[in-house]
Amino acid sequence: METQVNPTQPTTERMTSGENLAIDPEKLRAFTAGAKYRTSNDRMPWSRFDQDDVARYNVSLRLNDYYLSMLRYISKQHGVSQQKFMANVILPALENEWDNLKGGGLS
Repeated sequence: METQVNPTQPTTERMTSGENLAIDPEKLRAFTAGAKYRTSNDRMPWSRFDQDDVARYNVSLRLNDYYLSMLRYISKQHGVSQQKFMANVILPALENEWDNLKGGGLS
């Protein structure tokens, strides 16, 4: 009678079949530390798009009454739509955050 083995559960037999499955803690730490950073050879997901293309997507932003009223008032004072005002604020903030991340070791 053959024993049924669950492939998702490690067994002593599999673990001692000649393979060394021990994990070196130092190598694991080095691997996970390196996973936080990209090398200059890695392309950013947005690098294939043109920064000046026409906007085609919407992003939902949840605001409470306080911030919604503030957004409405400020955009009206500037004479622009709420979307345009938010884009004028958020897009430079995204670029700035990317610059901060690059300066902190990401590239």
